[in-house]
Amino acid sequence: MLSTALGDIGQWFPDTDDDYKGIDSTILLAKVVEVFEQKNFVVAHVDITILTEKPKIAPYATAMRENLAGLLGIGFDSVSIKATTAEKMGFIGNKEGLAATALVTVNTEPANKKSVNQIDYQSFSPMALAYMGDAVLELYVRRFLLSKGVQKGASLQRLALKFVSAKAQAEMIKDNMDMLTPQEYDIWRWGRNSRGGNVPKNTDPVSYRFSTGLEALIGYLYFSEDVDRLEEVINTLIETRKLKIEELR
Repeated sequence: MLSTALGDIGQWFPDTDDDYKGIDSTILLAKVVEVFEQKNFVVAHVDITILTEKPKIAPYATAMRENLAGLLGIGFDSVSIKATTAEKMGFIGNKEGLAATALVTVNTEPANKKSVNQIDYQSFSPMALAYMGDAVLELYVRRFLLSKGVQKGASLQRLALKFVSAKAQAEMIKDNMDMLTPQEYDIWRWGRNSRGGNVPKNTDPVSYRFSTGLEALIGYLYFSEDVDRLEEVINTLIETRKLKIEELR
């Protein structure tokens, strides 16, 4: 908490206070997160280095990253955990203990900033959710194409259509319907059955309705701020779709 000038761990959780004896560290972290929210601080990235001879950290690193990401409310890729040894020197090298350092990047939010979860998205129409979902899906598709080394404008445009056109989206959701939870299926069906919008000339009514349902679902996941589930769904859609595109296999 030093980076925010809010004091050190001893000030907040003194070891002389019996209330903190043997306490689960996740409880302390949750308290820090609560204070950060009150002060309009946001954790952007965490880089942790563990110095230990034993145990080996690698088998546990993924689970540790997932737990920290969930507690901090940030993405899995925003948490880095790595380990090193003390080359058998000192108390760490003698396996008498271990040490850890953490470098945390903290950003500030304007006090008057309205967060996404303050938007009453549950009152949105299916077409309003689909409007946002269309933009979110295209953003992830563009990022995916760039990660594959596609840089020419014409190629980006052409390949993106193989993911974001109504026919492509309809095929993607049909191929991955079994990954939806019952609630997600209901949202997709709600979007599919909506009567708003005009069917474009370059697609058919069924594909358009299926794609609208998918966009409504993605819009809903985006506004609900369930980033992990949003990315899981979109990444699954992209990964299964790319297998049908020869240039991206």
